[in-house]
Amino acid sequence: MSSDICNLAMSEQNLIEFLSKGFLTNIISPTRFKDLISTLDEHLTEEQIEELYRGLRSNDEDALDAVGQRIRDCLVDSRSQTRKSVELNQLRHTVSVDDLVRSLYTAHQLLDGKIQHLDSTVQKHSAELKQLGKILRGNQVMESVKPPLERLKVLLEQAAAKRS
Repeated sequence: MSSDICNLAMSEQNLIEFLSKGFLTNIISPTRFKDLISTLDEHLTEEQIEELYRGLRSNDEDALDAVGQRIRDCLVDSRSQTRKSVELNQLRHTVSVDDLVRSLYTAHQLLDGKIQHLDSTVQKHSAELKQLGKILRGNQVMESVKPPLERLKVLLEQAAAKRS
């Protein structure tokens, strides 16, 4: 933030310095001014010419002060308007904490409902798998009993055939 202030102050100073270069006393040196005035009016004394140049310099300084103040005022207004514009823009694009909490709560409820549904589906399928496991284990027992039963049937048939 302080670097921004420093940059703005430098911008003000650069602008004022640029404008000051257009003032007569910054364009024409006292010696050149004296030479120009001497060629236009030979009746002026050197002291009068110096006094005239000092008056011009004083007018230039007053004008520069006034211009500098107008520049500062303009930049202060511009900064203030820019800051307000940025703040309004931020407010338009900012979500209130209440809205955020409500949205998060709604999302939580939706996700919780989905999780409960998935949990009940998993439990239902788990119970079905357990039941299927029991059935399959029962079939395995029956399959392991079949060969001895068939062997017994064959033996009984042989025994019956021998009796007859």
